[in-house]
Order: sequence, then C-alpha cells, then structure tokens
Amino acid sequence: MLITKGPATGPVLADLKDDVFAENMTRAAKQAGQLHTFSLDNQLSPMLRSLAELRVLAVMSGTVAELVQTVFGQKLFVTTAEQP
Repeated sequence: MLITKGPATGPVLADLKDDVFAENMTRAAKQAGQLHTFSLDNQLSPMLRSLAELRVLAVMSGTVAELVQTVFGQKLFVTTAEQP
C-alpha cells in the first residue's frame, strides 16, 4: 500500500521513460497487479495520476481517520473490474 500526501506538481511519466524507477514500477505492476494507494489530500501528482489512469494504482482518498477506519479497520479498499 502506498499512502501519499504531496503537491499536485511533479514529474510526469515521460520524464521517467528511461529511468530505473520506471522500469521497476512497470515490472512490479505486471507481477503484483494494482498497487493500493491512499491519498490524504485528494490531489495526485501528474505521475501518480497517470499511473492511476493506466490502472497501475487503485486510488482512494480521504482523511487519516478514514484511512484507519476503512482500510485498516474494515480492511476495505476500492476494486475495479480488472481486479479479481
């Protein structure tokens, strides 16, 4: 699970095209499926937004209390049609 709270600015996927991080992320996504991601400020950086659009990330957003109650307490997370 990735928990994020950050600025809405940052690199875009094209900036990381030949980067080791991008290669590792692509490989991990193919092996593990979608990475559950929780945004504490409801704003994703351009890179995370692109990864969500590509369905590499399954994204929820909310407060810390909602994170604790829903994700950790009830063990619930968003699902998509592609997820089993």
